[in-house]
Amino acid sequence: MDWRALLALLWMVAFAGVLMLARFGLTEEGLYERLRPIPLFTALYRGLALAMEAGWSLHYALGQGSLWGEEGGMGLAGLSTLKAVGRFALRGDRPPEATTGDGLLYFLGRSTLRRLCRENHVSGDCSERMHLMGLMPWGYVVGVLSTPLAERTEVSVAVGHFGPEIGLLTETAPVVLTASEDLSAQALMYAAADETLVGEDVFAAPAYARAGASHLASLLAQDVFRWLLVLALLLGGPLYLIFGGGG
Repeated sequence: MDWRALLALLWMVAFAGVLMLARFGLTEEGLYERLRPIPLFTALYRGLALAMEAGWSLHYALGQGSLWGEEGGMGLAGLSTLKAVGRFALRGDRPPEATTGDGLLYFLGRSTLRRLCRENHVSGDCSERMHLMGLMPWGYVVGVLSTPLAERTEVSVAVGHFGPEIGLLTETAPVVLTASEDLSAQALMYAAADETLVGEDVFAAPAYARAGASHLASLLAQDVFRWLLVLALLLGGPLYLIFGGGG
């Protein structure tokens, strides 16, 4: 076996080991305490608490991306965050209204809301609160804006793949929290939304929203190996000059 392949295999095994150690060696609360604070999630839980207290409606936008393309990772992050946000919202017996512009995300979102309501013993079919809007980016936004949902929403959370059309969605609620991996969307979100995630923080949304201990453990393992990679880069050059570059 080539030494590069062996090194990659050892790296993967070590990462899996750290991931399992973090997942089963620490409690979910212990993992969460190790995360650095991000203002968006402070605002998120404050908005959810106010929504429960005042009876506000919550709109959760999954965007118009596909799970099969480059934006698939953001779609999965949006679904996992929907699970966490929906679980918190159901403490007030009022699941969020969710929208998407992708057929597969629509069916997965329905399944997520149905399972959440069943686990929390909420009467009625919560999957009906998942709505499929236009299947094109601007059509999706127009679909949201043309429904009564845009008029009665007090808190809007958008976590998914968006483009420049997200600028219109930021006008649909007094409190708007956003996250997307698209750079043009991030620029508009940063200017128009109350709080937005920038850079790789968008993929950490499920962990910060407390979608499950596995998300938190994965984030901690990534941080550990990020520092190990930095250490390897700092030591690699001097070691190469001492042991391999002299000749």
